[in-house]
Amino acid sequence: MNDSEKDIDSIVNITGCEILRQVLPSLKQFEAATIRKQEIEELMKTTRGKLYPTITLLIASLKPYFKEEKLKDIKREEEIFLKIKEEIIKNKIIPIDKARMIKIEDLKALNNINEISKEEERLKELGLIRYIEGKITLTHSGVEVLKVIREYFRGN
Repeated sequence: MNDSEKDIDSIVNITGCEILRQVLPSLKQFEAATIRKQEIEELMKTTRGKLYPTITLLIASLKPYFKEEKLKDIKREEEIFLKIKEEIIKNKIIPIDKARMIKIEDLKALNNINEISKEEERLKELGLIRYIEGKITLTHSGVEVLKVIREYFRGN
């Protein structure tokens, strides 16, 4: 994903294609914008003379490559985390509006203390962690969510 102004400026300068300023920030994960090389060369020649040719800009949706076993593991993990989220909502461990906002990454981070720093702000916002004397600690809700996570992984 290219959403930094510096990256976008570099790409526009290389290609000469100004429309990429609007297109690149709107791309979703696993999407790519492509222009044929001949069209870039033509664009580079003609824009110097202030002519603006039509170019073909393709937006491609890419699928990540995983071996089949890895894909099954990922699907299984996602299913487990969805069940955990349902359990959190059903048991009202945290307010429903916050429980609905939980992402798989939040649950993974909570399950692996070394990963918490990646999702620290979200976990704090969700009320699952807090700071005590400058250290990250689990809130009561965080402990309860972690129990649900561990139970599901022990059973699966």
